[in-house]
Amino acid sequence: MKTIGFGVLLLWACMAMAAHVEQPSVADSHTPVRILVAHAEASPMTFLLRAETAGLKSPLQFRWSLGNGGEWQGPQPPPQTYDGGRYDVMVTVTDADGLIRKTSLTIEVEGEHQH
Repeated sequence: MKTIGFGVLLLWACMAMAAHVEQPSVADSHTPVRILVAHAEASPMTFLLRAETAGLKSPLQFRWSLGNGGEWQGPQPPPQTYDGGRYDVMVTVTDADGLIRKTSLTIEVEGEHQH
């Protein structure tokens, strides 16, 4: 398998004052992987995440590390909740030829972490 660096990250967000999403640096943008993000202003905050790709050969495999202890396989995980804290979200996409693309983002939610 070939591993290529981070893809392009595109954020679409209904941003509230209580959350901040950081974009990573981009190492390779020839075949981008994008994460689209939307969230509701509530406590804990609920985020909708979706990965999109361009230029990769189907079928595609999507693997998410959701930053809150959750993992998911597929282009769109179910809605995720995040209370106060910092969360690193990562998606890895593998195409039919074994080409791998990754991208990540950091979600910061103000307030105390709930247990």
